[in-house]
Amino acid sequence: MTLKEPNLAAFLSSFDTSVGSLLQGNIAQAVGLLGIYVVVAITRSVLEPRLLGKHLGLDPLVTLIALYVGFRLWGIGGMILSPL
Repeated sequence: MTLKEPNLAAFLSSFDTSVGSLLQGNIAQAVGLLGIYVVVAITRSVLEPRLLGKHLGLDPLVTLIALYVGFRLWGIGGMILSPL
């Protein structure tokens, strides 16, 4: 099974590993893994459009819309090529 939503796939893999660590008694590792997911999610949703927009000279909202539309139409390749 492949997931088309990158954030959902990242969440599920982080959640699985965190639950496994928690069940084995590694509470610190479980919290650390969830913390890493939160940092990655914030970076991807807030910083990535700003940095990409600044680099390409586009408004961050336009960049975010281009990334979303590109992903919906053409998948990962569309996300990479649509803001260009």
